[in-house]
Formats: sequence, structure tokens, C-alpha cells
Amino acid sequence: MRNLGYGLLVLWLIGCGTDLPASEHAQTTTVGAGGAASTGTTSSGLGGDAGSGGAGGADADPGVPVLMVAGGLGRTMMSCDGGHSWRHHRSDDDQAHCDYQTVDCAHGALVTRGLTFHRGRAYTVSGWTHVNSLPGAGELRVSGDGVSFSVVRDGLGSGGLASSETALLLGPASGSPDGERSVDEGATWSGPIAMLFNSWNVRRMAYVRPAGIFVSSGDGGPFEPNNGFAMSVDDGATFSRPASYPEACGRQLRIEGGFGGLPGLLLVAGDDGTVCSTTDDGATWNVVDLGHTGLSHVVSRDGAIEVWTRGARHRTTDGVAFETTALDDPQLALGPVDYDPVHGTYAAVNRGYNASYDQQRFYVSSDGVAWTELAEADAVRSHPITQLRFGYLTAGACD
Repeated sequence: MRNLGYGLLVLWLIGCGTDLPASEHAQTTTVGAGGAASTGTTSSGLGGDAGSGGAGGADADPGVPVLMVAGGLGRTMMSCDGGHSWRHHRSDDDQAHCDYQTVDCAHGALVTRGLTFHRGRAYTVSGWTHVNSLPGAGELRVSGDGVSFSVVRDGLGSGGLASSETALLLGPASGSPDGERSVDEGATWSGPIAMLFNSWNVRRMAYVRPAGIFVSSGDGGPFEPNNGFAMSVDDGATFSRPASYPEACGRQLRIEGGFGGLPGLLLVAGDDGTVCSTTDDGATWNVVDLGHTGLSHVVSRDGAIEVWTRGARHRTTDGVAFETTALDDPQLALGPVDYDPVHGTYAAVNRGYNASYDQQRFYVSSDGVAWTELAEADAVRSHPITQLRFGYLTAGACD
């Protein structure tokens, strides 16, 4: 695998920005330099993910900067003001209620597995298992204005969605190792491409933009004993396992956690609080236990990687030492989160499978520490949200 010298950013790259001062009320501590580096061959860890992951991060194409969320029952909504308000809520059925039993928005056709921006358009993909495993089938949809979506493909079971400047990748369905690739904005697809190794299903996909590297992973959870992490350095044409991957890494990459990066550094954050990083293309890994579980999505910006747990933000510039800062609200637990570099704000949704309807909350912050909860009039509370991304749409999207 080629050197990471150009640097890596999170699947949801949010561009460069200026670090903003933490709240004056915040308490900051620096936690240990992390666990011992790990080497050796890949072990058969655990595998799996369903929510936030799989999306490929913000596209750098010129256009209208927006934040977008996507979730159960085809739900989407976007913000044109850095997350201070959200508009154009839509779903396939506003009257239905996701209860994960009669209306299962965590598996099958009703779950959104990926959201990415590619060449001025937003793409979403739904579906997870093989199309015969659960009723219905997932769809790949595209929109240039963030309001009207067209179905590009149907009959899908997908392990996620990611995009580079030149390629779109669809992850494999549950139980399958093979994904697909498009270099013409989804008009045609090539494959199969083996994206999964030693695992049951791909839970998360990302494109780590500056180095041109795609990543895919299982979740390393209790139901899947192989986390299946793989990388592609040829724009998604082929995937392979890194030279080593510790068993502790990438566990429970389902709804939260994910991938981050800096120049020469790739980071994998599991929802169990284990953070792994490599500076040599995966030959060796440093393993850190944050001492907290229940991670948010990962944000990489301006020389640092950030992730949140209940009441705290954890920030690192090297993947080894983490600065932990207490949030103004000690009970706040974030899930999907991203940064809007144009407006200089973070946007987030509370975490958890049950963070929907009357339990759903939207937040905005200028520093990632002090968060403001939006009024219901500024953000419709509805079906669960699995994706939140910054990107660019075609001109006129926010008119």
C-alpha cells in the first residue's frame, strides 16, 4: 500500500477551517498517550454497522454549501445556514413510525446506509441485507437540489456508500463480500469488487480524501467475530487487508464511531471507545482506550481529529494523546455530527437507535463544546437519522 504522506481525512471530510476557542466553562484534561502499538497479522475480530457510516464525506466540487441528514424511511433534510435551521424535510412515509419490529428502520430496505456528495449532487443508499432476507429492497437515489430525489438503482442490499472525485462505490449487502463501482455518476456500474474480508458484512465505508484511499469495515461486535477492515489505494478498483490489524480495533462500528485522518495518519474509532491509528499504511497500529463508550461520528478538521462521548469532546493531533474537554452539558450524547467550514459551525443529532420522533434533538455549536439545542420549529423531529454530512449541491439549491 502506498504511503499515507499526503494525509488522510475522515470519510465525511469537512474541509479546512480555523480552530475555534473552547467554551470558557469547559474543563480540559489530557489523557494518556494510548495503548501499546500492535503488529502482526490480522486477527479474526468481530464485524458489523448500520447507520451513520458508509458515507463518503463532503465533496469539494463548487456549488452551494449545505449540511444534509438522511435516515429511516428515506428521510432527508438539509441546512443552508450551518445547522442553525433545517429545511425541506421529506420521507417516504411521514405517517409510519419506526419501531424496529413492524416497521424496521434498522435493517433491510428501510434503513439509509450511506449519504455522500459527488460532483455537486447528493446520493443516498438504503438497504442492508440481501434483498431476499427482509421484505422490500433498497435504492440508490440522487438529488441536485437536496429536495427532489430520483431513483438511480433499486433492488439493492448495501453495506454503505462512498465517493471520491472520480468514483462512486456501493458496499456489499450483508453476507456478501462484493461491492460495485461507478465512474460516470451512477449511470453504469462495474463489479463485483471484493470489499470484505473475514467478516459477515460491511458496516461502514468511507473515502479518506487527500490520500485517495477508500476504507470498508465490519463492526467487530459480538455477533460478528471478524471486523473485516480493508483499504483501496486505486480509487476503489481493488481492496486489500492491511499488513496487520489488531483484534481490538474497529469494534461496534454500527451507528457511531468511524474513520478520521491527518497527514500521515489514519484513525479508526470504535463505538466501544477503542481508537486505533497507523502512520505506516497499517503495518503497525497504536491502540488507545478513551475510557468512554458511546462515541459520536468522527470529525477531522484543521490539524485535529475530534470525537464526542457523553458530556465530553476528545481531540487528538497524533492519534496517541487525546485532550478531553468537558461539554457545557454533561449529559449531552451526540451521534451523527459534522463540521461546516463555510459557516464555521458544527451540527449534530443526539445518538441512539431511539433518538427519533419526540426523543430526537438537533444541535449547533461554534466550538464543539458549547452546544445549542434547536427549537422544533427549526428542525422537524421525525424518523431516526443515521447520516449527517457537509457537501456541495448545484447552484440554486438553497434559493
